[in-house]
Amino acid sequence: MVLFVSDKEIEIKMIVINVLYAFVLVSFISDQHRIAVTGDSNHVPSPPRNVNVVQINSSSIKVTWEPPADGDAQLLYGYNVYKFQIVNNQFVNSLHRSVAIVDKNKLYAFLNDLEPNTEYAIRIAAFNMKGDGELSALTKQSRILTGGKPPSPPRPQSISLINEFRPVRAKVEWLPPRHSYNLPLKKYVLWWRPTALDNYQRAEVGPMEQSFVLDNLYSGNEYELNIAAVNEAGTSENATEYLITPTGVPDGEPLNIRYTIFNNRLSILWDPPHWRHRNGNISHYEVELSKLGDHGEAPIRRNARMEKNEQVRATFVFSKDNQEEPELLERAEFFLDLARKDIKKWLEDNENKEGAKQCISELEKQKNFEEQDLRRIFGDPPARLQ
Repeated sequence: MVLFVSDKEIEIKMIVINVLYAFVLVSFISDQHRIAVTGDSNHVPSPPRNVNVVQINSSSIKVTWEPPADGDAQLLYGYNVYKFQIVNNQFVNSLHRSVAIVDKNKLYAFLNDLEPNTEYAIRIAAFNMKGDGELSALTKQSRILTGGKPPSPPRPQSISLINEFRPVRAKVEWLPPRHSYNLPLKKYVLWWRPTALDNYQRAEVGPMEQSFVLDNLYSGNEYELNIAAVNEAGTSENATEYLITPTGVPDGEPLNIRYTIFNNRLSILWDPPHWRHRNGNISHYEVELSKLGDHGEAPIRRNARMEKNEQVRATFVFSKDNQEEPELLERAEFFLDLARKDIKKWLEDNENKEGAKQCISELEKQKNFEEQDLRRIFGDPPARLQ
């Protein structure tokens, strides 16, 4: 039976005749006032022996001991395990019972939720019907410095754009970790990348810094940003944030331009610009087909959208009944207004000026083009434009 009282006296009724009772009085004001004491036993137990502490991790330890040396071990009820926190070789907190073991044969205990990088002293007291016995001796083996632990993650506060146009720049700000576990910070580490890529850029800043500027970001991309704090024990978990940069005008030309001609149908295919030069999701492309040497006639235009495999196609169909359109096909010059790519301009800028002029001249004169003629004249885009 357990009774909680606040007075100095208590009356217990319904006592059975001819039965021996033992009463143990325990104060809950402070664990240091371990007490008690009425009954037949002549004394409280002597201190347990050979207390030893082993670290499990930065916040957990295992404590082992041997029973008291006196002959009353068979009268023990169990053990109380107490911990003290030590700073500069001084106890900084009062006696605190961590574990009560009501089993005289159990000679070990696990203590959890300790502070990392903190020194503790562990002492054991056996108890019997008279109460706690003497505390075990304070020895080197009963003291331990828990291991260090990496800090908790930094606390991101904001990511704001400094410049919305190329080169795009953004500033990230954060607060220090909520828990440093008694170890000073050494630095912060930042990793960031466009989510379309696997490779990260990396930077380090000092422990007093709480902001960083991300330079040369690409327009129209989502970025993943990770921040970690580092102390002597290791690196914290990442704090992760995301940033979407504003969309911009594409500044790169389409790649791998090719075409086919079959049954009065001209099909032009190409690949999108490199992702770095798209500056966002491309909504559509404009393709323009003009009659060579006749700048008074309106060109034929097509809009094209990206297909599932990231290829883009534009198709021109010409009727056999219309003499103008076959002639347009035969004498075609392709002005692919895809980020200002112009095949005629490339021909004119070609290092082989005479060869370029000859190609243009052949394009002007010939009436019946075969596919290989078109390939010979236009060829693949030069390497410098890819």
